Amino acid sequence: MNVMKWMLCVTFLCQPLWALEPTLPARGLQFKMDFVLFDADEYFDRDKISTPISTLSPYRDFEARGAKLALNYGWADGLTLISETTWRDQELQGDTDSLSSSGFTGIYLAVRQRLSQTRDGTRIMAETGIWYPAEADHEEPFALGYEALNWVFIASYNQDFFPTTGGFEMDLGYRFRNEGPDDEYFFDTALKLNIPLLGFLRVDYHVVESKDRTADDYAVNAYPLDRGNQTLGLGVERDFGRLSMRLGFETVVAGRNQFDHSGLRFGFSWLRRGMRRR
Repeated sequence: MNVMKWMLCVTFLCQPLWALEPTLPARGLQFKMDFVLFDADEYFDRDKISTPISTLSPYRDFEARGAKLALNYGWADGLTLISETTWRDQELQGDTDSLSSSGFTGIYLAVRQRLSQTRDGTRIMAETGIWYPAEADHEEPFALGYEALNWVFIASYNQDFFPTTGGFEMDLGYRFRNEGPDDEYFFDTALKLNIPLLGFLRVDYHVVESKDRTADDYAVNAYPLDRGNQTLGLGVERDFGRLSMRLGFETVVAGRNQFDHSGLRFGFSWLRRGMRRR
């Protein structure tokens, strides 16, 4: 990997896409920027068996670089408006040829609501959102996405450890797609612990699976990051006032019609607390 790829990787904690954070205070504003770098030379078939990419195609290696920009606003206490956009650059490399695509994959708009009080450190939240594909062209040989709106529904249970020793979260969600790939359900769980002199240590586990659980093998260039997989992540997060920095590693431990990939994530976020109305 060249220096530029490592630099791109340097700004995404091992935090799954759908893991829910607490709602923002009223009139609070949060800005988040994350980068990620993945690579793989193995592929999970329909039976979740990992085999070299070269045995399934004329290609041998896969690389993906991505970025996510989020701007969230606390509309009211316990109600947050979510907006995200993602960019991805991906390439399948071979000895004599390669496939590549690059661009913004889509825009996500959602409403996150806290359904319970937090006096005992327990939060129950729900999120409803819509994903609009930005650059999806089925005619491309290595398409970034699919030409359809996605509806996302998430229920989340969170438990804080007092006073500031960390917490536990568990999310269950469903993504409705108007056309292929299949609808998906996903599950996230994470443990966050405060380590003196280090910051917060975060361990998380993410599962996503197609509703159809198809028994067909897909080509390695058919949405290889949008099928079923299970990922395990480890990372650290450190707060510096309003600024938060995070660094982590994530790896795929099982999958179905999915790249057996792993990579580094680095990110930062800035939070402006709610302002009083004049």
